[in-house]
Amino acid sequence: MRWCIGLLISFNCFSQGNYFEYHKLINKAEEQYFIKSDIDSTFYFYNKVFTSYNFVFVKDLVNAAQIAYFCKKPYRQYLEQGFEYGLKIDHIRYIPLFKTIYKQLSADTKLKKIYSIKRRDYLSRIDVNYLDYVYTVGFWDQRGRFLDRKVYEKRKKSILITLTDSIVKKGFPGDRLIGIADSTIFRQLGSKKPNFYDRVKPHKELWDYFSCNEQELTEKMMVLVLINNFSSYYKLKEYWLTEIKKGNIHPRDVALLHDNTYRSSTNPGFSTLKGVYHTNPFVSYGEKWKRKDINKMRHDLFMVAMEVDEKKKEYEKKHGFKLFWGFWNCR
Repeated sequence: MRWCIGLLISFNCFSQGNYFEYHKLINKAEEQYFIKSDIDSTFYFYNKVFTSYNFVFVKDLVNAAQIAYFCKKPYRQYLEQGFEYGLKIDHIRYIPLFKTIYKQLSADTKLKKIYSIKRRDYLSRIDVNYLDYVYTVGFWDQRGRFLDRKVYEKRKKSILITLTDSIVKKGFPGDRLIGIADSTIFRQLGSKKPNFYDRVKPHKELWDYFSCNEQELTEKMMVLVLINNFSSYYKLKEYWLTEIKKGNIHPRDVALLHDNTYRSSTNPGFSTLKGVYHTNPFVSYGEKWKRKDINKMRHDLFMVAMEVDEKKKEYEKKHGFKLFWGFWNCR
């Protein structure tokens, strides 16, 4: 553990609002468990992160809870802390590993009381107007997909202009600022603004496919808008590292958008690409890129190596974990 202490002394020299350090420690926790099978070090790093930051990506708490449960260690504290960042008791049913305890947890009156208290705190931190902006832009983008291509392209450019202005003024509209996906969020906030499915209802073209996707544990809307614009990574490139450092966007979301650029060779950012993060399920990666180069890029963007992701997928398949979250399970 001596090397752990040395690393954490180094960590404490940084501001605990620096999410570069946050992701380094989360990655260290995952490496310790999935690669080195060092349970004590795993929770040493997890607990350091969870007690040092005033915002935590909820998927990290949920993953820590699964590892703790699997290792027969206390796990509920991670779920309870997750309530502060949008986790619901109902989300637990999406995790096969928790299948046998879901009914017990959902009926636990003490847990419900804790959830109720922490839910109020979570809702109080959401920027309602910013969330409404994201919904408005998201639906405008989706409806644009059914218009003439040139009209839609013009609409996408307009959205990118307003988003850039919003990022400069407020920060990227991610989980930290607008919370995670919830189909009735405005009602819970006491707002008269329409909820997700109230906005879907007037548009029949959206009925068959457009859903809130609460099980992703993130608000997908703005990432979806940027996925639909193949040049979005390139156009917003100057902001990504700053927004990651602030905790406004997850680095794996940025990696997804980067690799998404490969899906269209005609966009202006295509020629600037020099590698991949291997996170986008709709990109044909083939054998062009060497693993060591991919892992170098991942390291530089505060992501775990491919070997860690592969081990996590193995745990999902063999043991019923649910370890990948976010849009297209990119996180």
